[in-house]
Amino acid sequence: MPNAMLECPKCHLVLNIKEEGDGVYYVCSNCGYKVPFPNWVHHDCRKCGCDKAELMFYGIVRGDEVPLTMYKCVRCGTVEREGFA
Repeated sequence: MPNAMLECPKCHLVLNIKEEGDGVYYVCSNCGYKVPFPNWVHHDCRKCGCDKAELMFYGIVRGDEVPLTMYKCVRCGTVEREGFA
């Protein structure tokens, strides 16, 4: 998952991630600024060494657990999990 928080260029507030019918976006809750969420992130694959992966964020399963984040390598398809699994 991306570590850097993105900032709205208009309001300078942190952008939230919001899923809409046609995709996933970074959205400003103040002014409505919206930019598409990237479908890949930097993640080093343990199997082939590729540095790009599709991000599959599953959120929190239960309130007291860390979010489950999965990365699928764009080169070899290996899926790696981070967090509760």
